[in-house]
Amino acid sequence: MVNVLIIFSLIGVVNSFILILYFFNTKKGVKSQNRLFAFLILFLSIRISKSILFFVFSDSIYDLILVLGLAGFLMVGPLMWQFTKSVVDKTYRFHRKEFLHYLPAMLFVLIFSMVSYRGMDFSWRNLVYVSILLQYIIYITLALKSVQQLKTDYGHITKQMNYITIALLLIWFAFMINAVTGFSHNLYAAFIYAAIIYFSLILVINKGEIINLKPVRKYEKTGLSRQENERLKSELERLMGQEHIFTDSLLSLAGLAKQLRVSTNILSQVINVNYKKSFFEFLSGYRIQLAMTYLSDQTRKDNISEIAYDVGFNSLSAFNTAFKKQNGITPSQYRKRFSNGD
Repeated sequence: MVNVLIIFSLIGVVNSFILILYFFNTKKGVKSQNRLFAFLILFLSIRISKSILFFVFSDSIYDLILVLGLAGFLMVGPLMWQFTKSVVDKTYRFHRKEFLHYLPAMLFVLIFSMVSYRGMDFSWRNLVYVSILLQYIIYITLALKSVQQLKTDYGHITKQMNYITIALLLIWFAFMINAVTGFSHNLYAAFIYAAIIYFSLILVINKGEIINLKPVRKYEKTGLSRQENERLKSELERLMGQEHIFTDSLLSLAGLAKQLRVSTNILSQVINVNYKKSFFEFLSGYRIQLAMTYLSDQTRKDNISEIAYDVGFNSLSAFNTAFKKQNGITPSQYRKRFSNGD
């Protein structure tokens, strides 16, 4: 079983260098992102290679290889974080001050090129190792938080980035279990890494890139042309602004779509794309706007519940809730502003 793990992991490392060469030379995707991802794989490969070499050669392995492997791990977290930032923010540019994120890895190599890492007391060595794992998980968490900033149209990118993050978390988990409990050896992390590389390689062969940055629109396949969208938008605004059809409390998406002679899906698209609202939010906006006009008119003596029903709400509580959500105050408080001469 161990031999199978070693062979599988070694093949994974070899395949990783194929991916690295590809991302350094491909013209597909964004160059800076490709480079960051290539470096991410490179330093992760160095860390995994160290685990394989340490398992195979154990005591005969050079101290420098151990140090370089652990330094590689210190590079992975910052690289994943910056790779994520470059995906989330199209204007992202690497600044010199960001080299500070890689300072721990450089200091680690410098210090342990002069001091024997293996010569340290086990408790100190373990503390250093757990600190490296802690740094790794902090950066992966930051990357995960950055991914959540993506807009709805880029939900597919969020999913792809989450897959990469989960894969890195699984590798961290395997190393952490080994460090804390000694329950498993680091070859399991190498095995997970190899599996990830295989899938990444297949993905690149099929699509030519790891992250597809093109937005996927919710209604991409409905076939609604720009001219038709503008026509429906204009007709919708006429019905709302001039005819005040929103005051009909029984007005439904299906009913309005029938008036416009379109499907409910097309009507939802027109409202969502142009106003960034659901159908009910769209209606509520018009109803509250008219209610505000009525409430500010001191010549009107209707009570608030009458106004609520007049503008299309089915209940006073629904009106109060929607009004406060939009304006931050209740209808009564809004009316008092005008009755007090404000």
